[in-house]
Amino acid sequence: MRGIVSTAGYIPNDAGSALVATCLERLRTGRSVLLLPEGSRSPMRGLGHLQRGAAHVALRSGAPITPVLVTCEPPALMKGQSWHDVPNPKLEFSLVVGDPLRSKQLTRPDVSQSIAARDLTTELRS
Repeated sequence: MRGIVSTAGYIPNDAGSALVATCLERLRTGRSVLLLPEGSRSPMRGLGHLQRGAAHVALRSGAPITPVLVTCEPPALMKGQSWHDVPNPKLEFSLVVGDPLRSKQLTRPDVSQSIAARDLTTELRS
């Protein structure tokens, strides 16, 4: 799948610092960046552990965060499920787009970048 998605500008998340740097460069040139903070597919009817890369990008760039919740009925493409094991009924994806958030408003100004990223990730999850 990597070859297919790389044509769409996919940024591999193999190395965290390289991911953040590439995202920052794209934002500086006026492009948008879509980050999936779980870093993997979701478990059945839930949300997995969130990685902090999205928070680091938001804090360092100052770019607004537009939260988007993606759901699928019936559930499919979940963690631990083969990508070709798709339920028989037609899949219906729903998107709920939240109001833009500013990372500086969701974090304390007197903490390190690392703590701010941890706090922001907690806020994004909630």
